[in-house]
Formats: sequence, structure tokens, C-alpha cells
Amino acid sequence: MISDQILSGYLRDFQTQQGLENADEPELFSKFALFCVICKQTGNPKSLDDLDTDGGQDTGIDGIAVLVNDRLVNDKEDIDYFRQ
Repeated sequence: MISDQILSGYLRDFQTQQGLENADEPELFSKFALFCVICKQTGNPKSLDDLDTDGGQDTGIDGIAVLVNDRLVNDKEDIDYFRQ
């Protein structure tokens, strides 16, 4: 359980805004951290699920994003589009 009241408030707000009411605290914090990093670079991502790699055989990597010209790449067609 996170003991910092300010961080807990941010997590609760994020949980509500993203519709993650059923997420446990470690999953919620992982998505929150990913959201904070990606938003700072690109703005609000369309889907955190596309960037979240947490779970299973991920070797400790919780999320990954590819940026081309400061834009988030969702599939390989985006690379050709953003390259122009």
C-alpha cells in the first residue's frame, strides 16, 4: 500500500479517469508511471494497453513506446507516415 497521500490521490484519480477500478495496486502504479512518462513526451496516449508489457516473461520491462519525430508509433505504417 502506498503511504504517500499525494501519490495515493493521483493514483485514485488516474484509476477513475482510466476506468481501472479492478486493477490491483502494482498494476495500477505500473500503468500510472507509463502514462506519466508517455504524456510528458507525446500527450495523452490513446491506449495504455498497447504500451503495457507488464506480466509474464517480460524480464522486468513494464512498458515500451516507440517515438518517431515526437509522435507515438502504434504500427509500422505509422513510421512511413511520420517520416515524411
